Amino acid sequence: MKEQCLVAVASLIEKLAWRFPNHEFMNATGIQYPQYWLNSEVENMFLAHLAFLKAQYCFKKDAGVEGLKVLALFNEQKLDMGVSFFKVTMQSNCKYVLEPLVSYNLVTKLWSNSSVVLQH
Repeated sequence: MKEQCLVAVASLIEKLAWRFPNHEFMNATGIQYPQYWLNSEVENMFLAHLAFLKAQYCFKKDAGVEGLKVLALFNEQKLDMGVSFFKVTMQSNCKYVLEPLVSYNLVTKLWSNSSVVLQH
């Protein structure tokens, strides 16, 4: 019985791991949330997470069919050009968007108040 339970649990874990994004991916996509930018280690974290996202989305990948490639989703050079503005926007506004009485999505609030961007 114990062995059957272990096999069932291992199978469940394998299926969940296949179905959901891995831990590293989930951490890297956290750059879009205001709470991410309040961390004291944000500079080092951001560089590591950006490198991970570039490796995932800025290069062609094998499609699983011989000779067929999937095109990159993002242009690495254009991404690099926009990184500074993105960082300034997120760092300047992260505390503002987390203030109480938020009646809509935090990311929407962040990007809707462009005048706050210039206060940094």
